[in-house]
Amino acid sequence: MENIKNIIYGNGLELPAEMMDYYDESYYVFENAQKILNTKLDNIKREYDKEKIHGDIREIKSRIKGLESIAIKLHNDGLEFSEESFNTLNDIVGARIICLDLDDVERVVEMIKSIPSIRIINEKDYIKHPKDSGYRSYHIIVEYDVPAGLELIPVRAEIQVRTLLMDAWSSLEHEIIYKNSVCSLESERELKNFSYSLSSLENSMRSIKKLEINKRRDVEKRKINRFDLQQFKNNEYIYNAASEILDTYIDIVKKEYYKNGFNSDIQNYRNRVKTISSIDRKLASKGLEFNVENIQNNIKDMVAAYVVCLDLDDVNEFVNVINKSPFINVVQVKDYITNPKESGYRAYHIIVEVPVELSTKTIPVRCEIQVRTLLMDAWSSLEHETVYKNPNCSDESKSYLRDYSYLLADMDERMLNIKRFEVDNLLKHNEETNENVKTLSKIPKKG
Repeated sequence: MENIKNIIYGNGLELPAEMMDYYDESYYVFENAQKILNTKLDNIKREYDKEKIHGDIREIKSRIKGLESIAIKLHNDGLEFSEESFNTLNDIVGARIICLDLDDVERVVEMIKSIPSIRIINEKDYIKHPKDSGYRSYHIIVEYDVPAGLELIPVRAEIQVRTLLMDAWSSLEHEIIYKNSVCSLESERELKNFSYSLSSLENSMRSIKKLEINKRRDVEKRKINRFDLQQFKNNEYIYNAASEILDTYIDIVKKEYYKNGFNSDIQNYRNRVKTISSIDRKLASKGLEFNVENIQNNIKDMVAAYVVCLDLDDVNEFVNVINKSPFINVVQVKDYITNPKESGYRAYHIIVEVPVELSTKTIPVRCEIQVRTLLMDAWSSLEHETVYKNPNCSDESKSYLRDYSYLLADMDERMLNIKRFEVDNLLKHNEETNENVKTLSKIPKKG
């Protein structure tokens, strides 16, 4: 049998040509399996959102494992790359559900296990029983039937359910350790300690949420003048257009950010146009009536984009690219990382002006770009659910949340120092050995 050599991460693995063909031929089945799984999980999210008694499913991601990743996994397990070993893998199709907190994880796991058309093959609770590395998540191996031609083929997939803080830790660990073949034991130990610190924090947040949820009352909604409401709706398309333009701007900035190859991947990106109820709540807090003039003059974040980076180096670099961009008109900046809000909130805010070009005129729309780390984003989401949505939140709970913010800020700094230390070690190792070892995909800039 003639082999085609494919060098993967310097391991020099040999992939049989027929197995590469087998993967290509099977790929459409995996694509169908991914689409079907996405549909099932999207339905879970819709049902979950409808209940309105839990926190939130923040994100659902799915992927098909690449050929290189499959080859490496089989190699690490001591298996040949063959059709037989290929079919033993349960996670060629995979999905990840990121929830707000532990209560959400437990409820989502129950809902997945109740889906009639899937069969539960295996479960691993790495939340109650974390891996040695400190990794925490709930894994479910499921099997369901996928159409392929005129027959149904059973396909297995892995679903991971985790909280925002678990996902933040996993992303940091993946960058610092998983991609680093020469990671120091000291860094591994510190990351493991961070995992247990985050676990303790999550349990504390859970207690705060349970304490506060019973106090929550819906905010009384004001009656909005019908004329003012209609006038806003007539112009709402302008904000939607501004959102699309801002999305294009951010996409261009991301390409420039990645261009030099020294930055970590953007972990999450989302944007939104403020809802009518949210607009009215904000105007009410300022003692203002709901009308187009007050919206234009007093709400700078009608359109907002949220850019979530791996660490502080990446935040600084992304902000730097935005500020230097020749096509983005920066109006104002607010550094809530160096100078956090009283609540403990941390992020970098940039107010930009977006030109919405109509056939008769150009309308400038102010938009807000928030740039933050994974840990900042996790805290902000938890605070938003516990405090922002709850005007009756106790001062004691607010104080606890503020303290947690500073704990996470310290962790952000320490994680950054670990990453910088490991990058230096890796570069030094490469220079000394002149080996083609697996490296961190991106190298953060210092300064």
